[in-house]
Amino acid sequence: MDHSLALRIALSDRSITPETYEATIDYVSPIPLFSSGAEAAAHGMSEILDPGPDAVHAIRKIERTRSDLT
Repeated sequence: MDHSLALRIALSDRSITPETYEATIDYVSPIPLFSSGAEAAAHGMSEILDPGPDAVHAIRKIERTRSDLT
């Protein structure tokens, strides 16, 4: 995050405090993250052709609430 232009601009125009900037820079997610966008995309596409039970349940729920899907 120390390369984030948005954070540096927010700090320079005083949209955030130096404490908020430092807290953001030092933040470590408690949830494991993918090492790259490509890895996340591959994970997201992994069950497209053969959805697992959780995905099937979510699909059925969406189908029940959305009338514009055919």
